Amino acid sequence: MWRTAMARATGAIRLQLTEITTTPFHRTYSPSAVINSMILRSLKEHYTEVSKMAPPPKVSPPEPFTVVKGALDSGGPVLTRVYGEEEIRLSVMRMINILPGVDPSEIDGDDEISSC
Repeated sequence: MWRTAMARATGAIRLQLTEITTTPFHRTYSPSAVINSMILRSLKEHYTEVSKMAPPPKVSPPEPFTVVKGALDSGGPVLTRVYGEEEIRLSVMRMINILPGVDPSEIDGDDEISSC
């Protein structure tokens, strides 16, 4: 009894799938083409949403400090300040530069969160 019910259910599902994936000209669509169109539609919607967003505001360091130019591209941000006759430098290392055993050239940065 279960075998008959399963056979009928399987046959019904196969019939519905062939009706969905064929046209009147009996041409089949590949599932990957359908998925590709869904992904492209989703990416287009995401792109239009992002293009409508306002960029984040620029943040400056506290008043007596200045940012050393070029430091952001190398090891991390460096802030400087002159106090009397002394120069104070604050440098922040990125987590990738602190963690042992991690080669920065192996990480492309696309899927990693850049944290200080």
